[in-house]
Amino acid sequence: MSCFLLPKTFCKELENILASFWWRNSKEKRGIHWCSWTELCKLKNFGGLGFRDLAKFNVALLAKQGWRLVTSPSSLIGRLFWAKYFPSSDFMKARLGSNPSLIWRSVWSARGLLKKRIRWKVGCGRMVSVWNDYWLPGPVPKKVSSLQTLDVQWVADLIDEASGGWMTDLVMTTFSSSEALEILSISLPMGAQPDTKVWYGEHSGIYSVRSGYRLLMHSDLSPSQESTLLRKIWQSNCPTK
Repeated sequence: MSCFLLPKTFCKELENILASFWWRNSKEKRGIHWCSWTELCKLKNFGGLGFRDLAKFNVALLAKQGWRLVTSPSSLIGRLFWAKYFPSSDFMKARLGSNPSLIWRSVWSARGLLKKRIRWKVGCGRMVSVWNDYWLPGPVPKKVSSLQTLDVQWVADLIDEASGGWMTDLVMTTFSSSEALEILSISLPMGAQPDTKVWYGEHSGIYSVRSGYRLLMHSDLSPSQESTLLRKIWQSNCPTK
């Protein structure tokens, strides 16, 4: 499941076996399914039992391979895929291509999950396009929506090399007031550090299968959104039963 996209029918068959084992009292009896498998697969914060939706979990595992292609393009598998499938771009902009291998087709199919929460963390700004990349702060990654100008193309054009800070006047005149304030709120690192891509689903900025699966199960779930009541219950000093 970490390398290949399994057919949904096969995942459904496995889930049927799991559901039968969960509800059946003996091999001879079918058992009563008191609750649907969809309800059982809901996260515990939302009233489920946290069973795995295998098809979505498969995609979350494959997205981990895609994340490695994004963050480690110089690895052996990264250089292999780069030479064969996207020699003039990167993984996030790559096309499926003609006659692709099963592994590439599987990893490529999970790219949509990464697009939901991946964005640039501004360093020197030389690799981040002002108008085409996702780099603005917020609950979800987003692009600049202000009217485009030809004077500014890269985020580096908005940074004063001498002071290492934002050119406030240029930012305020180029973007709308709301987006200008968002840009100025981005803290720039000390010194010329490279731009990096981060995953807005973990506080560490690194993709995890857990956060990817939670996003597939609840697309509107923010990385910090948890059930305070549930957390207090499980942390309480009482018998686990």
